[in-house]
Amino acid sequence: MIFGTAAPPVGKSTAMVPNKHFYVISLNGISVNGMRLGLDRSIFRQDNGQGCTIVDTGTPISSVPREAYNEVVRTLKSMIKLPRIPFPFGNEDSLCFNGGLKDIDRYVPAMTLHFEGLDLPIFPRSLFYVAANEIICLAMEYREDYSLLGALFQQNINMFFDIREEKIFMDPIHVCP
Repeated sequence: MIFGTAAPPVGKSTAMVPNKHFYVISLNGISVNGMRLGLDRSIFRQDNGQGCTIVDTGTPISSVPREAYNEVVRTLKSMIKLPRIPFPFGNEDSLCFNGGLKDIDRYVPAMTLHFEGLDLPIFPRSLFYVAANEIICLAMEYREDYSLLGALFQQNINMFFDIREEKIFMDPIHVCP
């Protein structure tokens, strides 16, 4: 971790939306396995038209509006050829499969989050996590009030917060499983 002027920005940048309490950026869409989902970018916006995706390193799971979540789940269910199982801890809307890390590597496609000026790949091991012995679950849920880029989606991403210029730079680190 590097702080101050010695830290060089890396990757592409997206503008921060002015907010006194959070780092907020504008999500425009989602792709799964290179296929852009048919989501209107307005579902990721506040009533004033500004983006409302909070970058949160303290929350593991990412969240999107229900319409986006349902489309991601529908798409992933059609692509992942593993037995689907209920979430072991009670949330019936979670997408879980019978499998482990090797199954994530073999069956789970990558996802891309499309921000203003930046396409951020979410690698399979960040998209799904091992919830329990031989149970993998999507590291995403739905919220109606705002979207959230959680810590699991930020794995293996170099991030540079340029507070002065109000930009966040992101650069994926390609790690072999």
